Amino acid sequence: MKKNRIALIGNMNNNFGSLIRYLIDQSYDAHLFLFDNDFFHPQENTLDNVWEKYTTRLSWGSLDSFKIISEKKIKGDLKGYNFFIGCGSSPAFLLKAGIILDVFIPYGADLYKMPFFRILHPKRMLTMLSFYRCQRLGIKNSKRIFMAPTGGILENILNKIEVPKEKVFRGGVPMIYYKELESEPFKKFVKMHPIYHTIQKLKKDGKYIIFHNSRHCWSTFIDDNSFKGNNFLFEGLQMIENKKLRDKLHIITYEYGVDVEASKKLISRLNIEDNVTWIKKSPRTDVLAALSQSDIFVGQLALSYFSYGTIYEALALEKIIIHNRPSHIYRDSYSKLYPMIHADSSITVANALLKILEKGVENINIGKAANSWFKKHLIEEPLDEINRLINNEE
Repeated sequence: MKKNRIALIGNMNNNFGSLIRYLIDQSYDAHLFLFDNDFFHPQENTLDNVWEKYTTRLSWGSLDSFKIISEKKIKGDLKGYNFFIGCGSSPAFLLKAGIILDVFIPYGADLYKMPFFRILHPKRMLTMLSFYRCQRLGIKNSKRIFMAPTGGILENILNKIEVPKEKVFRGGVPMIYYKELESEPFKKFVKMHPIYHTIQKLKKDGKYIIFHNSRHCWSTFIDDNSFKGNNFLFEGLQMIENKKLRDKLHIITYEYGVDVEASKKLISRLNIEDNVTWIKKSPRTDVLAALSQSDIFVGQLALSYFSYGTIYEALALEKIIIHNRPSHIYRDSYSKLYPMIHADSSITVANALLKILEKGVENINIGKAANSWFKKHLIEEPLDEINRLINNEE
């Protein structure tokens, strides 16, 4: 057993619920601390109850708890741990307790939203001003920041916070525990799942399954970084003029996001309801069961991000990937990029789908190469860097 005791703080998108399993595999003494408002639970990220051994729910982490939680309470909850990996509001809370994060791993809003002033109710303003300052300073003081390249979107935020470039590891982190996806229990779980039979019936009818589990956010403005471009997928499908060809494609998507109703209305207006199956928001294991049986994964189409949780899932399961990734933006980050098909509009989606229909899914062999790239660059290399930091190796 290695001497360091590692605290992983926060669990947005179940990212740390996956990372901790790799650390435990390497014999580290690691523990996952959920914030009081974390709605992603490691129970939804695994087929067994192993999470019970290493998971604790904190009484703090939400913005409303920042004013009332004491330095003593934060220190007490984290007593005995000497290496801290955090996301979300962890930079602010740990700074309040005089603890510096060893590794900060932002998921998005904790970097582009939490550190900056927003107009709120006057009763909350003073508390929030203190929180914004602590979040900014906590991020800036973090010893290392792990962040996959975003084509300048989040890099500009780090510059604004004045984070030195040498602190940033441009490789992301293991957001998904791929070993379970390759296990016999997962394969059995998939075949017993109701979605398996739904998809197999569609496939017997000659359909290619398009999987799209991005949060629906394209009509309602939340902030500059939240647009997903879901409408491009539906509009792109409808642009395939040959109905016989179009009907060979079937979309599976989830009731998740502020614009679910807007997407349903758009689908109805485009007259493609028969080409879409809606599923209620589901635990990650259920989502992965559906993705495992799909042929094509469509990710974010509005903004360009190199990788994110749903991309990891598609890479791990060797799927054909369509999303917004103009390769020239990222060539300086990696000597070789994972293979995929770029699309950032309705017409480019239509062209991508037509290309797949023309060649046939079975003849587009990019999934295995993408999976190999994923294991090397998004699993092995980040874990090597985390090991180096934990063991204080220069």
